[in-house]
Amino acid sequence: MDATLQLIMDQFRELKSEICTITAELKTDICALGTGQDALRSDIRSIIEDKVGNCMSSITEGLKTEMNDLRSEVSALESKINEGQAELEERFERQKEVTSIMEQQTWHLQEGIEATRRELEAQLAVADVRSRRAGGSGPGAPSTTVKPQKFDSATSWAVFHRQFEAVAVQNNWMSNEKAAYLLSVLQGKAADILHTVPAEAKYEDIVGALQDRFGDHQLAAAYRSQLKARVQASSEMLQEFAAAVEQLAHQALVGLPVAFIQTEAAHSFIDGVRDRELKQHLLMGDQSLNEALNQALKLEAAKVAAGPPARLWELTHAPDRANQPPDRRQEGRPLCWQCGSAGHLHRDCRRGPRDDQGSGNE
Repeated sequence: MDATLQLIMDQFRELKSEICTITAELKTDICALGTGQDALRSDIRSIIEDKVGNCMSSITEGLKTEMNDLRSEVSALESKINEGQAELEERFERQKEVTSIMEQQTWHLQEGIEATRRELEAQLAVADVRSRRAGGSGPGAPSTTVKPQKFDSATSWAVFHRQFEAVAVQNNWMSNEKAAYLLSVLQGKAADILHTVPAEAKYEDIVGALQDRFGDHQLAAAYRSQLKARVQASSEMLQEFAAAVEQLAHQALVGLPVAFIQTEAAHSFIDGVRDRELKQHLLMGDQSLNEALNQALKLEAAKVAAGPPARLWELTHAPDRANQPPDRRQEGRPLCWQCGSAGHLHRDCRRGPRDDQGSGNE
């Protein structure tokens, strides 16, 4: 029994030793297996990282290439757009030039048509008048020919030209006849224009040359200086002074609206009036030349009728003397409307109000 038990115990010890050995071998294998797994994981990670890195590099390179291609295409497209825009702008400028040329040609053509129409109408009118003259005396056939005035540049060219046109209409002159008559009436400095005008010049060319030489616009600056310095002479009447100022204003401000010329003429007339008291009264209102002249004439007449030393303030601000009793007015002598005495005005009166006024107010 003991030998058997001892044998079993020995076998058990051997089995236990084998188990311990197998366990140690298993642990060793397990450790080796863990080490292999780590290495495997590391290898797998390296492989994955290499493949992903290669893929990302390929993708990045592909994207860069595509971006460069897109940028090149965009630059080429922008260049084409700029070229197209420049071409469109150039075509537009050419179109504008062509349109401007066509408009100018159209305008010249219209002017030529209108001039031809006027000339034909004038020729028809002259032919009609001449046919009436040839057929006998009629209401359209003038019995006399009006002669134009001479022009020597001493008078206003604008006034002479207007008179000459009126004479030409009255005499039914054609364009060539107007040119011949215009050249025949030039004298003095005006005749010197014949040296610069060709013999075959048309009537419009002659008028243009005279306008450039003697037109009011050439002397506008001089006329403006004269208008600014123009004052009423000591022996010059208000009507004469106003007429001279109005003529200077039309010459100095040629081409401007008539209303503006009249206003400037009124200002120059008021500034140039010799009587200071009259001037101060006219400066109180904004008026035209005719209105200023009429008011100046009325005030001057009232001042003359009142006699010296009458003042415009008393004439325009004193009570209406026409309502006073006739026996209280002194003809030719100033009458004080404060005290009722003759020989002085109310501003020089040293007396108080009249007793009858005081009693009448009680």
